[in-house]
Amino acid sequence: MENIENNMSGLDNLKQQYDLLKEQFDQQQIINDRLMKSAIQSKNQYFRNYRKKMIISYPIACVFAIWFLWHLYGSVMLWPCIILGIMMVIGFIVELHITRHLGNTQVENKDLLTLSQQATQAGKKYLIYNVAFSIAFFGLLIFTPINTLYSLPKLLLAVGIVVILNIIICVNFNRRCNDLVKQINDNLGEKN
Repeated sequence: MENIENNMSGLDNLKQQYDLLKEQFDQQQIINDRLMKSAIQSKNQYFRNYRKKMIISYPIACVFAIWFLWHLYGSVMLWPCIILGIMMVIGFIVELHITRHLGNTQVENKDLLTLSQQATQAGKKYLIYNVAFSIAFFGLLIFTPINTLYSLPKLLLAVGIVVILNIIICVNFNRRCNDLVKQINDNLGEKN
């Protein structure tokens, strides 16, 4: 009889230890989940900051580009300046459209898969947009009359700066999209 009571008390001890370990595991899982969401949130924060920078930089870049062409070529460049301004406004609208779903403040488990898909699509659309914008920019410059030979180096310098900045921004944006998708996929892989 005493042996049975010892076994029962040992069983109760095991049950209490199991409940304690289960409680600690649940708490650890909650903390791990919070850390993962925090990491995803910080990666997602980049896109909100990107939108803010874009809202500030596009008007400045548009005014500077129009001023540069007007200063370089004078009144001959009225139509290219207008076309460049229209291209910049369209580019601004397209970038706002591409990044509209990224940068949300709250990240929930049910939203992670959707956010991953949106980041993948945004990266692809952004790459297509940058290639199209570069082609349109070169097209504008090809059909722009060159008044004097001295302005050609300035124009080539401007084109080089725009192309290099465009490549840097596009690579950084796509890298951030891929990092966000990888982080989400890692998080979803741990849960399954």
